[in-house]
Amino acid sequence: MARGHIGFRPARMPDGRFRCFWSLAPGWGVVELRPDAFALTVRQGRLTLRSVGLDLADRGAGASVRLGRRRVDARIEGDRIRLAAPVTIAAGQSLRIRARIGSRPWAAGQRSRPRA
Repeated sequence: MARGHIGFRPARMPDGRFRCFWSLAPGWGVVELRPDAFALTVRQGRLTLRSVGLDLADRGAGASVRLGRRRVDARIEGDRIRLAAPVTIAAGQSLRIRARIGSRPWAAGQRSRPRA
């Protein structure tokens, strides 16, 4: 987490949806992916991010990022959404991204997570 990057690219997304528990040294929570949205919720602790890696289906369509009701400036760089400034997500908060999210299957030998 020293680089402030977290990424998700599930091997399977039944019906285009995915939900799971995540845990890192500073905190833990739940992540949810749908074809049009991503939400990372911190349940305990906090998490500071500079970027989020996702399997973006349409990089040209842009993305809307929010922390609670606050809009967060960001830009798309490949399959990464880079935040204009580091964002700290506290317990009880969610970072939400509206974008077209794909579900490309994994090929043998692929990395399990994007590099920071």
